[in-house]
Amino acid sequence: MRFLCSIGSWARLERGISQMKIAKATIAVSPITISNMIAGFIRAKFTAVFLGTGGVGLFSQAYNFFNFFIVLASLGMRLGITKYVAKYNSEKDEERVAETISHAVGMQLAVCLLALVAIAAFSSYFSRYIFASGSYAIPVLIMSLGLPFVVLAGTFESALIGLGNYKGFARGRVFVTALSLIPLFIFILVMKVKGTFWYIVAAALINFSVFYYLMFRYAPRTVFSRIFAFKRMFGGNGERKRVAGMLLTYGGASFITGGLGLFCVVFMRTLLIKYFGLEANGLYQVVFAVSSYYLALFTNGLWSYYYPRASAISDEKESAREMNTTIRFCILGVVPFAAGIYLLRYAVIRILFSSKFLPSAELFSAQLFGDYFLLLFYLFGISLLAREKIKVYIVFALLYSISFVGLFMLLAPHAGLKAMPLAYLMSNVLGSVAMGIYHTRCMRIKISRRNIMLFFATVFMLSIIFFIGGSGPLMFLSKSVFLISCFIFLMTKEEKDKALRFISTTLSRG
Repeated sequence: MRFLCSIGSWARLERGISQMKIAKATIAVSPITISNMIAGFIRAKFTAVFLGTGGVGLFSQAYNFFNFFIVLASLGMRLGITKYVAKYNSEKDEERVAETISHAVGMQLAVCLLALVAIAAFSSYFSRYIFASGSYAIPVLIMSLGLPFVVLAGTFESALIGLGNYKGFARGRVFVTALSLIPLFIFILVMKVKGTFWYIVAAALINFSVFYYLMFRYAPRTVFSRIFAFKRMFGGNGERKRVAGMLLTYGGASFITGGLGLFCVVFMRTLLIKYFGLEANGLYQVVFAVSSYYLALFTNGLWSYYYPRASAISDEKESAREMNTTIRFCILGVVPFAAGIYLLRYAVIRILFSSKFLPSAELFSAQLFGDYFLLLFYLFGISLLAREKIKVYIVFALLYSISFVGLFMLLAPHAGLKAMPLAYLMSNVLGSVAMGIYHTRCMRIKISRRNIMLFFATVFMLSIIFFIGGSGPLMFLSKSVFLISCFIFLMTKEEKDKALRFISTTLSRG
């Protein structure tokens, strides 16, 4: 009996240690995340005050459109660049390091040129289709000039990580984020809405300049001097094909799914603008931005801890144990964030945006509930990539995008602007449940009964908080008490103790 109790205690200790590791990994990548959040809050507040709902709607659509072309022009090579630069750097093969970066730069510049030609030829069409107005053809063309600079900056970022210079990468990201606020203030104050297009170009130039300098400072001289060698970039067909094959094969999944995801975002926002106008897109941007800010705290931790951990595990029982630990960490982490933001949504809107955006408060319940399921869908997706089930991952991503778009088009005539977060919620529910079933049936990774009970308990709890009752002070107080009570009840004693210890240790170090 004591032996069985010892086994149980050891299992609980191991789960606790794993949860602490995930939390520490999340904290480790937090400087970049936090700097992005702060800059995002400042950008959101500034644009909300000076551009209004319509201006924010246009700015967000322009940014999504620009990011879509970044994914296309980068060819999904960033993961491959990091992988092979790290591989050759560990072998002290500077020739291959330079070759990898140089060929990547050459291919990406070629695609950037094609993209610029396409945007120039169809700028008026893009303006009418993306923004429901033909008056933004010239600004779209101006914005596209920043494309090669952002793509090259991304290549240098990936190379720095591959070279093992994480501090240089992190400092560069934080510096770019802070410095890019300056042109935002200048162009919007001077040019109002059309200044957002010039800001995107200026931010791209800052991004490139910072990471070009970091490559000059930290990369070996023999590597840096050969990156822009014309013959190396565009010569040697056989070698170029070999490097291209390596980089594209490794980054193929991220290229396809990243491009598909951003195309879906642009397409959905285009439909939103077409059906309800730029102001509606500005209102939806509120909940979209809030979700993006806080979910990054979890998704970055999953990439930095769970992805490499799951990639290294081959034993089914250990895979299931790691999956269950991470599921529990995600659920217990996202629930207080989502519920807390919902309860404070009016204050969040006023602080981050302005009172003009208060109608977006009606969108928070479905959006935040969708975030809960999105995090589970995201976790299962990383698990598929870690086990190299690329085709399955792409199929799920494709079905997810189709369901999101289809549900929105079905709901829009009846639900109005609420159709967007409702479609987001429903597609995330379908996607996470389908992925969970695939893991249990096809990958034989059993979700523990304890986590299944936690899932249903938290879904029930969030349903009450999001969809039952009004929004007065009494309701706020009662739901807050309900949230805290349920959360304390759902956590084990070990989790409570470790959470308190982790918080006190983190605060004391800070």
